[in-house]
Amino acid sequence: MEQKKETVTTTMSDEAKERISERLSCLENLYFPRALESTVTLPSQRKAIFRDLLSRDVALFLERYGSKLTCSELSEFDSMKDDYEINWHIKRLRSIISPTGEQQRMGVPERDWVGNERFQEEEEEEEEEEEEEEEEKEEEVVLDEERRRISSNGQPVERHLNEADPTKVSEEPTLSAEELEDRMNQFTYIMQQKFLLGEDHEHQDYSKIDNDETLDDHWQREANIDAEERYFADD
Repeated sequence: MEQKKETVTTTMSDEAKERISERLSCLENLYFPRALESTVTLPSQRKAIFRDLLSRDVALFLERYGSKLTCSELSEFDSMKDDYEINWHIKRLRSIISPTGEQQRMGVPERDWVGNERFQEEEEEEEEEEEEEEEEKEEEVVLDEERRRISSNGQPVERHLNEADPTKVSEEPTLSAEELEDRMNQFTYIMQQKFLLGEDHEHQDYSKIDNDETLDDHWQREANIDAEERYFADD
C-alpha cells in the first residue's frame, strides 16, 4: 500500500510574530486599508491587525510593512523562503536594507561629484600650465644656445630661431558651443561612472560615503520604485 507523503508547512514562531507585531504597533503613520483606518488608533488595535496578517498572508504583510523591519526581524521569514512570493519580497527587502557600495553612492547628491569634476578640471588646467611653462623654458634654452653660437662665429641660424620662437602660437580650430557642450557631457558621464565604480580614490573618501546612513533613505526609495516597476512589468 502506497504511503502518502506528509506536507509540512513552515511558519513563523508565535514569539517572533508577537515581537514584530509589538514593535510595529508603536510606529506611527503606517499604511492601513481605508476600511480599517477607524480601528487603528490604539497600539493594541494595530498589533492585533499585524498578528492576524502574519498568520493569514505573510506576502501581503511583507509588501505593506517589510520596509519597516530590521535585519534580525527579516531573518525570521527565512523559514518560509520556499514560497516564491515570500522569497521575492525577502530578496527585495534585503537589497534595500544592505545596498551595495555602488548603490549607496547613487544616493550622493549630484552636486558632490559634479563639484569634484570641476576640481578635476582645475587640476588639469594647472597641469597644462605647468607643461606650457616647461616648454617655454626649453625654448629659452634653445635661444640661449643660438645666441652663444652667434657670438662665437657671427652667423645666426635662422631656421632654428624660427623653430624656437616663443611668440609663434600654433593655430588650433576653435570649438563651437555645441562641441564644447558635447565634450562637457562626455566628461561629466566619465566622471560619474568613475565615481560610482569607486575609482576616484584621489578625491573621494568612499568608506565615508558607503557608511553614510542618511543615504539609505535615498536608496530605499529608489529600490521600492524599481521593485514596483518590475512587479507590474511581470504582470
